Amino acid sequence: MRRGSRLHRRPQHVRERPRAVVSIQPDDQVFRGETVTLRCDIQGGGVFNWQYSWFKDGSSTPVSNEEQYSISSVTESDRGKYTCRGTERGTSRYSHTSDAVTLTVSERPRAVVSIQPDDQVFRGETVTLRCDIQGGGVFNWQYSWFKDGSSTPVSNEEQYSISSVTESDRGKYTCRGTERGTSRSSHTSDAVTLTVSERPRAVVSIQPDDQVFSGETVTLRCDIQGGGVFNWQYSWFKDGSSTPVSNEEQYRISSVRKSDIGKYTCRGTERGTSRYSHTSEAVTLTVTALPRATLTVEPRWSPVFTGESVTLKCEIQSHSNWRYQWYKDSSRTAVYQSQTNTFTIRSAADQDQYWCRGERDDRPTSSQDSNTVTLRVKERPRAVVSTQPDDQVFRGETVTLRCDIQGGGISNWQYSWFKAGSYRPFSNEQQYSISPVTESDGGTYTCRGTVRGTSRYSHTSEAVTLTVSALPTATLTVEPRWSPVFTGESVTLKCEIQSYSNWGYQWYKGSIGTAVSQSYTNTFTIRSAADQDQFWCRGERDDRPSSSQPSNTVTLRVTEKPKPELTSSHKGAALIGNPVVLYCKLNQSAGWKFYWSRHTQSPENETKTETHSYTISSVSVSDGGQYWCRAGRGTPVYYTHYSDALWINTTSE
Repeated sequence: MRRGSRLHRRPQHVRERPRAVVSIQPDDQVFRGETVTLRCDIQGGGVFNWQYSWFKDGSSTPVSNEEQYSISSVTESDRGKYTCRGTERGTSRYSHTSDAVTLTVSERPRAVVSIQPDDQVFRGETVTLRCDIQGGGVFNWQYSWFKDGSSTPVSNEEQYSISSVTESDRGKYTCRGTERGTSRSSHTSDAVTLTVSERPRAVVSIQPDDQVFSGETVTLRCDIQGGGVFNWQYSWFKDGSSTPVSNEEQYRISSVRKSDIGKYTCRGTERGTSRYSHTSEAVTLTVTALPRATLTVEPRWSPVFTGESVTLKCEIQSHSNWRYQWYKDSSRTAVYQSQTNTFTIRSAADQDQYWCRGERDDRPTSSQDSNTVTLRVKERPRAVVSTQPDDQVFRGETVTLRCDIQGGGISNWQYSWFKAGSYRPFSNEQQYSISPVTESDGGTYTCRGTVRGTSRYSHTSEAVTLTVSALPTATLTVEPRWSPVFTGESVTLKCEIQSYSNWGYQWYKGSIGTAVSQSYTNTFTIRSAADQDQFWCRGERDDRPSSSQPSNTVTLRVTEKPKPELTSSHKGAALIGNPVVLYCKLNQSAGWKFYWSRHTQSPENETKTETHSYTISSVSVSDGGQYWCRAGRGTPVYYTHYSDALWINTTSE
């Protein structure tokens, strides 16, 4: 080595080995027959001339040396775990082997078409085709429907419904599913052929006619025209109802009546299918009642009196050439027959029912039975007045006077009520109610009945005198009688009702109509007065009178507990030996006694006086000190606050 020369080393750089990453298109789960492309990307290392190696299921023999490994028309033999690795061309340098990607190959699902109600339908029906994808384990299918081999879908729904199908909808339908977000698709279904034909027509015929009389037999027949179907099941409908009245081809109504009137339609349904014909046009069945016979009686009032002449008249408004049959009671054998429509009873004696009927040779051969007429023969009835609850009542009660007509057997009375001193009726009802009754309603009452529509009337009743008394008076008092009272005082309300017994008492406050208390005694004690309000009471009992009048109101005035003022007859020190008078001043209601304390406020050592003054007749030194007073009244005693303390100073000069 030459002197002065230096040895130079090249720096060594260590890099991270590049990583191989596999991606797969369209997915790692594919159907048999699809094309799959696996791509190997080498990340890092700054190398661009890679040679790629693909391995399957851990084999050391590569299945491909391309960056992208494509498998066309994949089969189950292609399923497995795939890895890749890159080797830098011309060197032995290589990347990490990629993580394995698992390729799953499954059988392509099959699309199956179902059709409801049938693949042969009538024009106007609704048809629903449903596409079911079987196999594949895929749930997010997008559906495509194709008609007659077209590549343009007619619908993308799972169910393809065609409302009011027409001949243009006939054809061959297929469906196919495509997994949403991918290009994976199912097999196309087998074709289903939809056949659309003209719906058959139902036609109704009617025998003997669509206009009949009550009691006749009517037969309606349903004929289905067209369609080539012979095993029809029939449905008959009335007045637009969806519930059939019959399922026979012929619907027979025996002894037709008014309730059978209506519009009838029919329809056929092919047995074992939901295919049905058009509904027929409606046929209106009209049922006419037999001519009505009306029986009247002259005179028109009933009952009649013994010996009167009565004429029965049988009138039939429609048709002609009638013969008349007259019947009595419930007998079906005529008591009389005539060519004229009247039958006269010369001298009424029997009480009976009569009715008539017409007969003729042509249709209709008879009329309806007439109404019945009851011929009643009676003496003049009597009117009788009754009162409820009594003819002696209390003000405020409800009184009902009832007029009963006895005898005569007449129910259509018009009633007339009279009050003494007036000849004009004040009511025409059988029952005359007065609520609430007052003293002005007292008086004498009578009634009489008149048969409606006639001038015939009953005897006038005997008079009934109604007496109205005032309800018992309730008087409310308060103890103690002074006012106001003070917060916390005890107050007793007393409700006195002078007449009757067994009262229960209701206590009311303010304007509230609901009792605040109820008791069987006539006192109500407020233990600790607090509210200033009005009170009143009322009595209630089980017997009449059931209540008293409301009492007078008592206003309970409540003020805060008072505090007396304590003063002395001397201004300054009291001279020993002289008298001193203390005054407990309380500007409130009466009834107070006064209580005096010295040195301490001690209820046990208080001195009581009947007046508001306390006299020390001869002051001594020991009389000096603090004094208090308070007032009390009632039982138990209610006390005021203590007064402020008053100092009594004594002096010898």
